[in-house]
Amino acid sequence: MNPSTPEVSRSWPNPQYAWYVVGVLTVAQTLGFIDRQIVSLLVGPLKTDLSLSDVQVSLLGGPAFALFYTLLGIPLGRLLDRNSRRVIVSAGVFFWSLATMACGLSKSFASLFMFRVGVGVGEATLSPGSFSIIADYFPPDKLTRPTSLYLTGVWLGTGLAFIMGGAVIDMVASMGIVSLPILGELKAWQIVFFCVGAPGLLFPIWMMLTVREPVRRSKIATSAPSVDLVTALKFVWANRRTYLPLFASLGFYAAYGLGTSFWTIEFFIREFGTGRSNISYLYGALAFVFGTIGSMAGGALAERLARRGVADANILTAFMGMCVMLPVSVLFPFMPSMELAAVGVAGVVFFTPWPYGPSVAAIQVVTPNEMRGFVSGLYQFVVIVLGLGTGPTSIALFTDYVFQSDNLLPRSLSATAAILIPAAMLCMYLTRKPFKKSLAAAQAWTER
Repeated sequence: MNPSTPEVSRSWPNPQYAWYVVGVLTVAQTLGFIDRQIVSLLVGPLKTDLSLSDVQVSLLGGPAFALFYTLLGIPLGRLLDRNSRRVIVSAGVFFWSLATMACGLSKSFASLFMFRVGVGVGEATLSPGSFSIIADYFPPDKLTRPTSLYLTGVWLGTGLAFIMGGAVIDMVASMGIVSLPILGELKAWQIVFFCVGAPGLLFPIWMMLTVREPVRRSKIATSAPSVDLVTALKFVWANRRTYLPLFASLGFYAAYGLGTSFWTIEFFIREFGTGRSNISYLYGALAFVFGTIGSMAGGALAERLARRGVADANILTAFMGMCVMLPVSVLFPFMPSMELAAVGVAGVVFFTPWPYGPSVAAIQVVTPNEMRGFVSGLYQFVVIVLGLGTGPTSIALFTDYVFQSDNLLPRSLSATAAILIPAAMLCMYLTRKPFKKSLAAAQAWTER
């Protein structure tokens, strides 16, 4: 697989190689979510060693990422539309892996927050670049499943973060404080950051050696290599009835999903007195298995509906997943036993990823190639600002200021679900008719 070999044909790439590329990008997504989610496993140690509140810890898991997106996410999307996507993605993975390892050197909330902002580079480069690459390896009618597979990296990464993190905690728990040359004395939570960040330093070598930059397809202006920012903004505005409610829906849904994922470990510890490493293994396994299956199930259903002639199959599938998610998410925090709560969490992690693959594929299908990085940057901006920026912190605000007790975290989880998921459902429903019009327009300029 020589990445320097030019693409000499306009036909679609070999399907086996295309799926290989999706696999490589899924590994990158997995590494990214390991590095992002690991903080939620370390809530207790961070609160103890750095004297942090629930709100401060939530800021490390949410707004630290959202801050970077606010500044650079959309400009990086434009950069992806004009330059090699595999190079930019590789550089992003390398940088966020270094930043994750640097978190292990933190001695204060301020320094840890700064390094977490650096980890956000991965979110700003990886998904917009990956969405665009995948859309150039698969025809539009076969795009949903590979997109869903790529997004399984979210749950593979979440699961591995808790499983690996729990293993490291168990490994170093009996050692107490570890003293290393140059680095000095390190506690268990600091070693965890080093262990989960290190593998990402090798990923760029693999990607640069084996992944080819694909030919850009489905362009709205075939005679021009790119479009200017004004043209891109005009296109988004002309399709605002599709993009705005769709982005808002996924943002509200991400706020619930990411917030709940961040606080689930602490929920089991506070509610049932479970050991931190034990529950990390359980939740990691649930996320790894049920999250992955849920992501692929959503994509498979959307493609099946599309084959039956349902024009808005992707949007309808996303809406259906949200409808089932609502009662499951509101009720699981009040289960009377750990076993029943675990069953509820399995349901949550199954339906949480259900809408994303179809929705992201829908965005790529109605967006010209020259604007996919930019539009994906807008999508990621909304999802990160609403999702990571407000999700974990909204739950913490309910706990600290509404219910005013760490022991009432279940009420906080249920309350945020009852607010955010209906908002996501309403916005997704409002997307259906405008999406059909945008899809028809996209088919017209694709066939020119």
